[in-house]
Amino acid sequence: MDIALRSLGHPGLHITVFDPDTVSEVNIGRQLFSETEIGLNRAVALVTRVNRFFGSSWTAESRRYPVRTGEKSDKRRLANITITCTDNIRSRLDLWRFLKKIQEHEQR
Repeated sequence: MDIALRSLGHPGLHITVFDPDTVSEVNIGRQLFSETEIGLNRAVALVTRVNRFFGSSWTAESRRYPVRTGEKSDKRRLANITITCTDNIRSRLDLWRFLKKIQEHEQR
């Protein structure tokens, strides 16, 4: 989608990937990581690869998704679309609760 948008003159998508974990030997083979990436932050490793290959300028954060204070001085924008690639129920529920709070706050 990003490439298609850019080919039409649109600036493309702004993507931020969040992941606090590092690449380990277990990730090799199950995911597209190489042995040279062991010890690197997973988000940084993937986003660096995508940016180099596609010429994009996506960003990576070596932490969990952002916490929003809800204060008017907080200028950070949250995503229009959130995609989760987590592999455990707890982190899925944490993200669901986080997004639900934001939705409730914005409806006030």
